[in-house]
Formats: sequence, structure tokens, C-alpha cells
Amino acid sequence: MEKVEKDINRAIQHNRGYVGGNRLDSGINGLNKISKRFSFVLVAILVVSAFAVLLPMAGTVEAQTLPNPTFITRDNTGASPATNISIGWERNPGIVAKSGTDAIHVTTAAPTTDYAMVGIPTDFTLTADTEINYWGYTAGGSDVNAPDEIFLFLDTTGDGEVDAILGATSPLGTVDAWVRWTLAGQGVANWYTVDPAEPVPVQANISDFYGDKVLGIALGAGSPTSPTGVLANVYLDNLTIDANGDGTPEYTLDDDTGTIEVLSRTINDVTYTTSIQDAINAALPGDTILVHDGTYSENVVVNKSLTVQAASSPVLDGAMIGGIGVKVEASNVNLTGFTIQNYETGVEIESGTNVSIIGNDVLTNGVDTGILVKEGAAAGNEAHFNNIVGNDIGVKNEDHNDTFDAENNWWGDASGPSGLGPGSGDAVSDNVDFRPWLLAPIEMGTVSSTTVSGSDPPNFDASAEADTEVDISNATYYGTEGTITVFRYSEEPDTATTFVGDTGQNPLKFIDVHVSGFTGGTAHIVVHYIDSEVEAVGLDENSLRIYYWEEPDTWHEANNSGVDTAANTVYGDIPVSALTGTPVGAGGSPPPPVPVPVPEFSPIGLLALVGIMSIVLAVATLKKINNNK
Repeated sequence: MEKVEKDINRAIQHNRGYVGGNRLDSGINGLNKISKRFSFVLVAILVVSAFAVLLPMAGTVEAQTLPNPTFITRDNTGASPATNISIGWERNPGIVAKSGTDAIHVTTAAPTTDYAMVGIPTDFTLTADTEINYWGYTAGGSDVNAPDEIFLFLDTTGDGEVDAILGATSPLGTVDAWVRWTLAGQGVANWYTVDPAEPVPVQANISDFYGDKVLGIALGAGSPTSPTGVLANVYLDNLTIDANGDGTPEYTLDDDTGTIEVLSRTINDVTYTTSIQDAINAALPGDTILVHDGTYSENVVVNKSLTVQAASSPVLDGAMIGGIGVKVEASNVNLTGFTIQNYETGVEIESGTNVSIIGNDVLTNGVDTGILVKEGAAAGNEAHFNNIVGNDIGVKNEDHNDTFDAENNWWGDASGPSGLGPGSGDAVSDNVDFRPWLLAPIEMGTVSSTTVSGSDPPNFDASAEADTEVDISNATYYGTEGTITVFRYSEEPDTATTFVGDTGQNPLKFIDVHVSGFTGGTAHIVVHYIDSEVEAVGLDENSLRIYYWEEPDTWHEANNSGVDTAANTVYGDIPVSALTGTPVGAGGSPPPPVPVPVPEFSPIGLLALVGIMSIVLAVATLKKINNNK
């Protein structure tokens, strides 16, 4: 795939922006007997190449699954998202989905050379028995019919990377009708290899790739050979992949899976990303946008009810573009796990209720604010368990009628926020509820939260994210549900200074368990550790116990605390009433001193020792007598 990446710029320079199309009609015309309209303008190559680089990130997809799709649009400058084309799920479309309730809709706002694509990761071997099918419906537009184009991303060397791309275009599209594309119907010879270094697509036989792995499949639409652009209004539905031809598809892209993946990858100092905004535009209300590691330079607008969630540690960086990092214009939005930095405003809540900003690094956003709440947007919204540090203003609430809930955040200093707060951390404005605040920064990627109701057991396993499990017993709900949130601190909290004095023990690690919505009851806390952590701080594993901080200023040992050295867990029981944003620590004492071994003697050895000592004593006595003469 490195060859594909390195040759993109050469293809641009060689063809002045086109890898195919009217500027190369003499080359294309020779292939028109097979493909009347294969859209090899540069933007299509850019989209296909980006997918080829990104697909290995999605990982192996097991058979019989419904893989999460990735959506991407590009304009003819390579920018994403594109302005004049959109692609995404549509529920119960007016033309009636071919299968299920949802179909993928591709539309253009004006004649354009923009391109759109949806792809899924796969992991199967291409054979003569493989069958691939999907359906297309042309609702209008010009020169773009569906089924349109399909791409296979191949690993021909067994290294897990895409190193060959096959493309095919369909002449089957009919206006106002569902039309089925099949791999068998396409034929063996009616394929092209996609290579930015080539000025025209190169005819290929798919049979030459039998035995190679297929790491992904994508459907594309838009950007035909005309440089003046086209209109498109097409639907794609029910992609099925039967890898071995036994009649049972191993992969299906039919209805919305509920999750859309956003990917980023850097190779040879070139970064390829799909767009968070493309994913939001493609999603249905209630979906999750799962964003993988990478740096995304975007101004994101969330205009529907979504969870926008980090899969690892993605960064939204506004250093080159400024403006607003994430603007929320809808209710029921969750934003969690991001670093949002270098914007004029990090996060702006423009409108909506039940908006949650949780577990983010909101850093160094100048000119305005880390989190800005607009007039009428404070009620029912919240920002918790964030590191809000280095912003001109940490949280600014322009809603003079309601208070914005910003409890349990780290403001950059243990003394709390400045401005209308009492401390020296990031400032807060009027009508911001910032008490209590956290006493140390959160380790990003460890914040994990769950909501439980009366029908659910009130327990939570956050061991993968924060090394902690919580099991609540004998508690009742204030209302109909409760929330359990767990995270690790990246530094020792300010209260750690009294840990040794209060407990007589040395700390192993600090976490936070925050419980709300319950009255009474006990939380059984289990903290996981590894042997190297215990060795690094020089503790006796058998002495480990759970401790918790309770206002005003004391650490207490949890009830029934103990350690399971076989499972590498330390546990204890803490009153639910104490878990309101105060630290929990695991700690223990140093190992006892190793006693100096006393030598053991056999009877013969003991007699020998007595004999030696007698001789030494006799010599000393004789020497003393001689000295006295």
C-alpha cells in the first residue's frame, strides 16, 4: 500500500488533477466496451486509497457478523467531508428498502465531482465460489445509476496490508427500480486495478486474485468522468458476502448496526483519516460514533441524538482551523473520551437537553472558552469527570435562567476553579455548579460509566478501563435509575498527602468511584493489580487493603477489606453515601524485614566448634599470663 500512497502526488502532477475522465478520453475510450462510466477521477482514487490504508485498522471481522461500516466523502481537493455530496443511513425510505428497514442514501446538493463511499472490513479468501451481491435503486439525478461501483481491497502478500485494489462498475442501473449486482454476473474479466500511478484504469481478471485475502469491500457513488459534475440520488442496500459459496453469507451490510467507525492512520508521515462529521451525517438518531486513535482537524456539529465516543485516545485539534471544536445542536448527546484542544471554543452547547460531556481533556482553548453554554441551553445538561485545563475560561454559562451542572471536574489545581470559584484553576462564570471538584487529573481513557434501573443488578465491571469492579447491595433508588462512574487518577490526589498518616500504609493506586441515584446500601469494591505494580512501590502483597477518603479530612479502611493474591485483587465494602466524588485508594505496608539466618550445626560440627573455641580461649589465657610476667 505504500506504493499507492507515494504515487498519489505523482498522479496529481502528471494528470493535472485527473487520473481518468475527459482529459484522458483517448485512454478511457479503449476500455469503454467493458465500462461505459468508470469514475476514475482523482477524488475517487483518493477515497479508495484512504480506505485501503485504513481498513487494516478495523481488525479481523469474524464470520456471521454484521460489521460496523465506515463512511467517507471527498471533494476534488481531497477535503473531507465533501460539501456537495452526502451518504448515510435512511430509515424507512420513501422508495421502500430492498431488505429490512434501512438503506444507504447517496445524494448531491448540486452538480459535483465529489465522491462518496461506504465500506466494511472483512477477512476471507477470494475463490471462484465466492459470491457477492448488493442492490441499487436510482431515484433521480443524472449519469449516476445504482448499482454503481464496488471495490475489493486485497492482501496478496499475506502481510495483513492492502496491496491491491480491484474495482468494477455496473451498467445495470435503472431509474425507479431496485437492481441487483452479483459477482457472478460481473464476469471474470470486467474488472480494473486501481493505482494512482496509472493514468488510466488497467483491465484485470478477478481470477488472478483467487487465493488472496479480501480485507474489505466498499461501495462507491458519484464523481463521473465529466469534469462539470453530476447530480446523484441513489440508494444502496443489502450487501451480502458468501465467501465460500455455500449459500450462507458470512458478512451482511443491510440495516444500521447502531455503530459507525471513524478511522485514522499515519504511514510514511502521511495521515489518512475518515471524518467524524461524515459519520455523524451518515448516522441515525441513537447511533454511536466510535472514533479511533488519531488527530482530527475538524469543526464537528452534532445535530442529532448520538453518542460520540472515543475508541481509544483521539484528539480533536483546532490549531490550524480555530472555531468551535464540537457544537451540540440536539438533545440526548453524549461526548466522551476526547482530547479537544487549540480551538477558540472547545465545546459549545447551542441547544438541546440531556447533553453529557464526560471524560474529556478540554485543553488550551483560547479566545473564548473550554465549554460554552449558550442562552437557554443549561437546563438538563452536564459536564463531569473532565480535565478542563489551560483555557481562557474553563466553563462559561450564558444562560442566566438556569445553572449548568459542572460537578466533579479537574480544573488544573486542587484548590478548584478560579473566576467565581475559590481556587486558582480554570475560571468559571456565573450559574456554574462546580462543587465538588476533583483533587487530581483523570487518566484519559479510564472513565467508564453505566446507568442501572430497578430491573438491573446494580453492579459494574470497569476492570478493563479502570481496574475496578463495583457491586452495590441493600440500596434503593431515589427515582427509577442510578449511575456508577469509575476512573483512575493520573496523579496522586491532593488528599494522598495524609494517606500514610491516616492509614499507616503506603499507597498502591488511586481511583474514583462515584455513585448517584441511590440511598443507603454498600458498595463492594474490587481493585485489580499486577505484580509489577506492587513490586514497583515495594509493598507486601498480603498487606493490601482498600481505603476511602471521607470528608472532612480522613482516610478510612473499608469494611471487610482483604486481598486475593491468586486473583490479584484487593477488595472492601464502602458505604454508598461516601462515594460522591472522593478518592478510593489501595495500599499496604512494606514487606517485613528478612531475618538473618542462624547457622545450624550437626553434633560433630558443634563439638568441633567447642574444641576450636577452647583452643582460642587457652591461647588467649596463656598470652595473658606471659604478658604479666
